[in-house]
Amino acid sequence: MKYAKPSIFDCVALAIAKNRGIVLLSGDGPLRKAAEKEGVEVKGTLGILKELYDNLYIDKEEYLSCLKKLQHYNGGKVRLPSRIIELMIEQLIE
Repeated sequence: MKYAKPSIFDCVALAIAKNRGIVLLSGDGPLRKAAEKEGVEVKGTLGILKELYDNLYIDKEEYLSCLKKLQHYNGGKVRLPSRIIELMIEQLIE
């Protein structure tokens, strides 16, 4: 695998995930694109949080609270797609 943007450590993580057939946990854009080209499933913060809710590890109140905190802190150290967070919150409130 040769990709210019992901770091060498990202490429190692991608190679391990591909070799083992496991999900790659990352929110890094270039790494996600490389994983897509390699046919490796990727989950980030929002995907993991949704899995926790869908599999009943956290309840609706906890899920909503986490999403609202992510929304509040987004833009600084937290860099997530704002519109997706909004949609996830809207779906819970409906």
